Amino acid sequence: MAAAERPEAAFSRDELNHLLRDLAGADHIALAVSGGSDSTALMLLVHAWARGQTQPPQVSVLTVDHGLREGSGAEAEAVSQWTRTLGLQHAVLSWSGEKPSTRIQELARQARYKLLTEWCKENGAAVFLTAHTIEDQAETIVMRLARGTGIEGFAGMRRSSLLDGIILRRPLLNISRQRLRAYLQAQNHQWIDDPSNENSQFERIRVRKAWPEIERAGLTASALHETAHRALRADNALHAICDDFIAAEVQRFPEGYCAVDLQSFRKLPDELRIRVLDRLTLTYGAGQRAELAALERLESWVSIVEPQRKRATLAGCLIALRQKSILFGREPGRISKVPMALQGQGVWDGRWQISVDSPLAELNVRPASLVSGVPRVKSLPAFVQAGMPAIFDGEKPVFLPDRGQLAENLKVTATFCR
Repeated sequence: MAAAERPEAAFSRDELNHLLRDLAGADHIALAVSGGSDSTALMLLVHAWARGQTQPPQVSVLTVDHGLREGSGAEAEAVSQWTRTLGLQHAVLSWSGEKPSTRIQELARQARYKLLTEWCKENGAAVFLTAHTIEDQAETIVMRLARGTGIEGFAGMRRSSLLDGIILRRPLLNISRQRLRAYLQAQNHQWIDDPSNENSQFERIRVRKAWPEIERAGLTASALHETAHRALRADNALHAICDDFIAAEVQRFPEGYCAVDLQSFRKLPDELRIRVLDRLTLTYGAGQRAELAALERLESWVSIVEPQRKRATLAGCLIALRQKSILFGREPGRISKVPMALQGQGVWDGRWQISVDSPLAELNVRPASLVSGVPRVKSLPAFVQAGMPAIFDGEKPVFLPDRGQLAENLKVTATFCR
């Protein structure tokens, strides 16, 4: 893959300060370092940058050992030796349990980010860095293009994003792998070549191996980088318009649902309608984004003047059409009926922050639909009432969100937290 810039080995102080400008003022940052050339170079660059700071942050290096192949433990130990030489803290995060036989890269990536964010939360690191390069960005866009992506997909990976409350930074998105390797060679520093990078069963590796042909057609990494920059500019503008629409036309209710003015919604261009649906199904559903094709089908249904059916579901969200509005709330049938033990406080169904002060020892939370004989609250849609949290003492309901405490010496606060 052609480099986006000449492969000079050196990074000037000004360039380092620019690349890592988002880290100014950080107290503790974590680096995801596998031992490959990109992440190893990131480690050295951050270390060099930190030494030049008046008040350098604490830098922790994290290596995820997926345990998917022989030798991964030795690679993690090699990174540990490098960090000792640099005087950096190092932690190995192991992916335990049964490993998948399909969708390996996707599930391994999910596990990796989960381990990284959990470590950051437990150790007070508000931000962690990955070493995604301009080549990674180009491969990502090509893979998304193969699936029929929209503007957001063309924007590629963002320089900064929020992952489970932790800030993820990708400072090397406009730097080539060729330059990073030249930098490591100039530093006389080793790196590890992951053998899985030759495994053509993975989509990204197939794209990587096909890159010489892709480049011969004129689709270079630098051209795709510029495409991502321009698409991101358009994507940010559309997000801002959606923000304004949601602030003006969406009525939020503390019971965990919202209503959108139907006439105003239908006046939006279809691209904006799809984005509003994306936001609201994510907020009021199961907390997972729906696929673009599914959102397009939902938009077509909502836009029909007189649809035959008045309800639809998507990503754990129930969407109900009323005469003048669209309601969004949790799909009750998709809520886990497994009791969630409650001691002090907790988050139930990813939507409700619950705190309790009670001498009762066997408190648990389940959906209100499991409580029999509860009278309907006419001011609430039935599906909303069914999806609200109910607190039990063993098998006895002691708190219902619409009726409050049903037992003495019980203080409960239940707040929708999305």
